[in-house]
Amino acid sequence: MIPLFYLRCLLVIFSLPSWAGAPSDGAEQGPVRKWTPQIRVIDSEDYSRLPCDQLATASAETPQQQRQLHKRKQQCLQQYRAFTPNNGVR
Repeated sequence: MIPLFYLRCLLVIFSLPSWAGAPSDGAEQGPVRKWTPQIRVIDSEDYSRLPCDQLATASAETPQQQRQLHKRKQQCLQQYRAFTPNNGVR
């Protein structure tokens, strides 16, 4: 009776990796992602939320950032012109 118990325990122990989700071959694994050693720049500067009084100190490094900064400056200029009188100096 005892040897049969040990055999069943061994059977259970050796069958654990197969039903516990361990892949049996490479076909069940997901696709391989190849990473390159190039530097990725994360654009963290959001010029649309930058207050108008801080635009003078803002600097843009990439052409996309320069376009965003120029667009934000134009928005602030339009806001400023909305409050200037029509006969005022521009």
